Amino acid sequence: MNFYILLIINLILFLITQNHKAMNKISLLMAVLFIYQISNAQTVIKNGDYISGTWKKSGSPYIIEGEAIVEVGKTLKIKPGVVVKFKTGGEQRDYPESDFSMGFLRINGVLLAKGKKGSEITFTRKETYGNWGVIQIADRTNSSVLSYCNIEHSMYIRSIVSGDNATGAISCYKSSPTISNCVITYSWSGINCKENSSPIVKNNTITENEYGIECNTNSSPKIENTIVWNNSNSFFFNGESAPSFSYSLIQENPAKFGVEDNGTNIIGANPYFIDASQGNYNLRKDSPAKGKASNKGNIGAL
Repeated sequence: MNFYILLIINLILFLITQNHKAMNKISLLMAVLFIYQISNAQTVIKNGDYISGTWKKSGSPYIIEGEAIVEVGKTLKIKPGVVVKFKTGGEQRDYPESDFSMGFLRINGVLLAKGKKGSEITFTRKETYGNWGVIQIADRTNSSVLSYCNIEHSMYIRSIVSGDNATGAISCYKSSPTISNCVITYSWSGINCKENSSPIVKNNTITENEYGIECNTNSSPKIENTIVWNNSNSFFFNGESAPSFSYSLIQENPAKFGVEDNGTNIIGANPYFIDASQGNYNLRKDSPAKGKASNKGNIGAL
């Protein structure tokens, strides 16, 4: 038990042995103990753990020390305001080599990570340096949802399944989740789609990654109202993939990558984030993305 908690408990016990006037002090100490416990709450997920149920803010942050798995037929719900921190690894990106050491999520069942505006869910690294793995979604029911999530500092994993890699912070494998109002930054790739994945990608901001969106092996994501800006490479498409873009602000014309622009997108215009250097990806009043989404709202996550 934490030293400070023990100290408070001992003080409470001492005051109980005193007179009635000490009760106010006891109440105060009980309140301090409660606040301390809440502020220091965390839940550790060990390597190889199977997870499901509901993750609440009261158990946050959730520390993922290795591979955490949602089995087929199981569902993990993550509530608004939850912080998920992943162990960062070294240079070894090959799974499951003995020196592979980083946290990641393998979703074979269903993930419902539904934040709210102003109470987003955060997926980030545990340490102050390095990268964690990915959120790999292989949910064949296509029921998984990530909304109002901030995802940062992800890195690819090689051989996450036999003969294939996962490169996106959100990596869709034979699965078509719904991804909306998410900000994805400082990762190898924002979203990667493989093996006939067709996720709905709506109102997201994907910026400051090595790749914005990657599509392989007959995947066809539907990308709408999304900002893809200031990534080292906007896209990587191959394997007869067929992504579609509409009402999005894109740094590079998708035609450069073999994908037709349908005329509703804004190509090459700076979205004018308020302060990207400080992680503020809200739009300035003079942003060209203001009021230009398909519903006349703003393009992007915020």
